[in-house]
Amino acid sequence: MHADSLSLSRRQFAAGAAGLTALTLAGRDAAAQIATPIATTEATRTFIDDRGAEIAVPADPQRVVTLDTPYLDLCLLLGITPVGGVSGRSLSTWSVVIEAIANGMVDLGSAPEIDLEVITSLKPDLIIGGVFNADRGHDQLAQIAPTFFAGQVNANWRERMAYAASMLGHEADWQILDDTYATDLEAARQNLPAEVQGAKISHVRAMPDALRYQTSKHFIGEVLDALGFDIVQGEDADDRTREISFEQIRDLDAEYLFLVIDGEPDENTLYQELITNDLWLQLEAVKQGHVYEVNAQAWLELRGYSAAYTVFEDLAAIFTQDAATPTA
Repeated sequence: MHADSLSLSRRQFAAGAAGLTALTLAGRDAAAQIATPIATTEATRTFIDDRGAEIAVPADPQRVVTLDTPYLDLCLLLGITPVGGVSGRSLSTWSVVIEAIANGMVDLGSAPEIDLEVITSLKPDLIIGGVFNADRGHDQLAQIAPTFFAGQVNANWRERMAYAASMLGHEADWQILDDTYATDLEAARQNLPAEVQGAKISHVRAMPDALRYQTSKHFIGEVLDALGFDIVQGEDADDRTREISFEQIRDLDAEYLFLVIDGEPDENTLYQELITNDLWLQLEAVKQGHVYEVNAQAWLELRGYSAAYTVFEDLAAIFTQDAATPTA
């Protein structure tokens, strides 16, 4: 899949906003709530952060640094060009990010490689991170600028976007974006073929050295759950992601199985071992030809609005007569 397909265009955003209606959507995931400041001044607003501490942020941040890809995606959708942003594998070739870099955004690479000196040199007035930043230098970053990690363990992805939008001072723009998404989510759910709605599904990633499955607490699990699918959880469903053995793959049998393959399939030896394993061949989804390879960027790595829209597009393609041949 071309990286540009991850983009939710400004035109699409505006068109959806113009056609909003007040709906309570049975198929949407838990409604996200804007964070309310506990104190405000002309220059700052004070919130309670994900660690329970008070954080005073500028009333109108002008020099934002994003340390996780969902928040870079959010900023760009809200019309904000961060002074620095982590792109990693998910967004580095995305056309909107290329445009942002051309407009002056510094690409900070991937989250594990963030350079405090580079961030300091950008003179940020707000730093936003996420799930993958939780244990990575919060106190050091907070000495550079107010720092908020929107990675609450019990918050779904849309709630994390709501908190981030509050910090950015773009609550109204976010509400339009999220309401538009909720409407489109319901449309995507309704457009699924009747025989697919409510079907049991599972999601597996074949990495070079490990197999992983994603539960309903992972971003992709939350999106698929909101679309009405019945997600086969396996053991330890409280985790977002869990490594599994070949023997445990039988616990993830489902009517449909979505598969991410790291790298080229012919070069991924673990994937090649998997698809010739007897336990794999006995899965109902495999026997019925209902295993589909999906894009790692949209389904696992980006974890934001643009990714969710790409998942909608992928599912529409998979569950039509024009769908690509399933992965064996």
